[in-house]
Amino acid sequence: MSADREPGASAPLKSDIRAWELSPSIRHATIFAAIDALGPAEALRLHADHEPKPLSYMVQAERPGRFAWDVELAGPEEWIIRITRVSSLAAAGPAL
Repeated sequence: MSADREPGASAPLKSDIRAWELSPSIRHATIFAAIDALGPAEALRLHADHEPKPLSYMVQAERPGRFAWDVELAGPEEWIIRITRVSSLAAAGPAL
């Protein structure tokens, strides 16, 4: 963990999800539903028993620019990731 403030660190925390408690068949769908339910500047904390890098890539590919991904704890036994919905204005991109 860093002493510096991470981009999503001040966002209100809406929920904590412990991925290992979810059935593998519904794990990603459940996590995506939870992040999609976040309002602007709201966050959730994801706890995983392995580095959730594939999930990070999926979030970036399927919802580009909508979420900040901040690592609060990086293993080796548990990874804690704070996922924050960025403001709707920032997600919309620059005005043309």
